[in-house]
Amino acid sequence: MIMKKKKKMHICLVNIEYPQETSIGGISTYQKLLADNLIKKGHKVTVIAGSFSDNKDYYDGGVHVIRIKCEFPFQSLSKFISYRKKVDKILSKLVDEEKIDIIETPEISADSIFYQKKRTIPIVVKLHTSYRIWKFYNNDINHFPVDINDYILNKEDELIYNADKIISCSNLLKELMPKFYKKLDINKIEVVPNPIDIDSFYPTKCNHNSKTILFCGSIEKRKGIYTLAKAIPYILNKCNDPSIKFRFIGNYKNIDQNGICGKEKIYKMIPKKYHHNIEFLGIVPYQKLNSYYNDAFVGIVGSLFDNFPYVALEQMLCELPIIASNNTGVKEMIVDKETGLLFDPLDYKQLANLIIYLLNNTNEAKKMGIKARKSIICKYNPDKIIDFNIDVYERTINEFNRTKK
Repeated sequence: MIMKKKKKMHICLVNIEYPQETSIGGISTYQKLLADNLIKKGHKVTVIAGSFSDNKDYYDGGVHVIRIKCEFPFQSLSKFISYRKKVDKILSKLVDEEKIDIIETPEISADSIFYQKKRTIPIVVKLHTSYRIWKFYNNDINHFPVDINDYILNKEDELIYNADKIISCSNLLKELMPKFYKKLDINKIEVVPNPIDIDSFYPTKCNHNSKTILFCGSIEKRKGIYTLAKAIPYILNKCNDPSIKFRFIGNYKNIDQNGICGKEKIYKMIPKKYHHNIEFLGIVPYQKLNSYYNDAFVGIVGSLFDNFPYVALEQMLCELPIIASNNTGVKEMIVDKETGLLFDPLDYKQLANLIIYLLNNTNEAKKMGIKARKSIICKYNPDKIIDFNIDVYERTINEFNRTKK
């Protein structure tokens, strides 16, 4: 039987985040991996993203990148709306002139909301973690002015409810969605894990020989940093080892409702005699993360909720053993006690005792890290994961075209 050759598609990815200029978080990592690997498989890709300097239109490794000048985070509702109207204008022109087949956009901030209302091609909404869910777990931070805050919540709801297809990168988030979106049909959501660039992160010689416990991520409540902060004096008191260090990498400038940033709050929670055991490096260049991952002894991913933390995959590719919250997508990445350890994100003593256990069992920690790397390479290789995305696109296009007739 002769197999029918599948049509190559033109996919448009829409989100303010895209490397290098707007590498704000994990979404930018995902967008770049998706775009590059779709190109490798022979598809056309156009990216509409933000720019902190000027409007730009260029090609990057075969990917057509269109950038719109913007501010971030948005401080006025008029600028927030204006950016999305510019996205709508570009999308409308691209669909008419460039024969775009399908659009993928994350739910967060609803960048493509104005085009969705008049779309002539399907829109796939990729769940990363909506602002509504983010706010639930970060209820001590006012990230936007009130008018923008309310507008985002409303437009994200609209985008999600009217999506032609929804993709979640974890079963955890898929099962959580009905709690926050009562009218959502959970059967509309398909789970496709995010890919990881298996060549960008790797173990180095003599790795993980320090006693550095590493946290990498935004220094905010949702990331479980205050559980870790409570565990720090417990660990240092039990171990009585001055060489144990706790290193925090990530933005620590988010201010809570009392005007206190995460870094300051952590220092207040920990006795001064242990302050020299803690360091905050802030945001570090992406290219330096491999070195920090290899220098650490164990990585902590302790979020109260996290959909699909790339930091966990990156650390495991470096053979860094990780201890992760059981309310994150990490529980779908690892086998507990084999390729990582899981804990209750509100139980600081459980976290502390797991860290102490690994410090006292270094050979077991190293074996765990080696197993984790092998598992991640097998499960999240982009060559395999991108095929799942393509299959979803094809079925969504076919269904959209059937309903139009």
